[in-house]
Amino acid sequence: MATVKPFRALRPVPQKAGSMACVPYDVVNTREAKALAAGKPSSFLHVTRPDIDLPDETDPFADEVYAKAEENLAKFKESGVLVQEEHPSLYIYRLGMNSHEQYGIAACCSVDEYDRDIIRKHEHTRKRLEDDRLRLMLSLSAHTGPVLMTYRGTEAIDRLVEHAVSAPALYDFTADDGVQHTIWKVEQAAELSNAFQDVPILYIADG
Repeated sequence: MATVKPFRALRPVPQKAGSMACVPYDVVNTREAKALAAGKPSSFLHVTRPDIDLPDETDPFADEVYAKAEENLAKFKESGVLVQEEHPSLYIYRLGMNSHEQYGIAACCSVDEYDRDIIRKHEHTRKRLEDDRLRLMLSLSAHTGPVLMTYRGTEAIDRLVEHAVSAPALYDFTADDGVQHTIWKVEQAAELSNAFQDVPILYIADG
């Protein structure tokens, strides 16, 4: 069975969610990331791509890059842009564009299950980039980039997700690229977590 657990999220206050949202760190280079974050002091690119706040000639794997990420995350927390949840929760995340919608569940999964092949891999990753994200995570004591996984759906999980999204959303905004992002918080998460006991395997789709 797959392990899916709630977690204490460090998340933006609702009024800052739209301005903090950003593209994944690895789909843009430094120049592109800097352009996207220009005039957006709350963009999370200041944490995931902190090289944008350093001189152009800075090595993206230099010590000062990770120190800048730690500094920027601390500023977000100190200013109240990011808040820490008091209790573990799961989150339902919907992406919508035109007539297309897709749903996901934000949760913690098991590293041991990755090693035991309960979480199936689909591609090789480059060690230098793995080391970069690991070093960033250790510097921040936070995981900044979710791994996209999929699973064979069950009626029980679908029913619980449908119930969760009938409640008011925690966030609902449309990004600059026209994609609508809607997120619901699932505070009573035990039933949804337990429903994954009937899911034998998770498949990494990206990340």
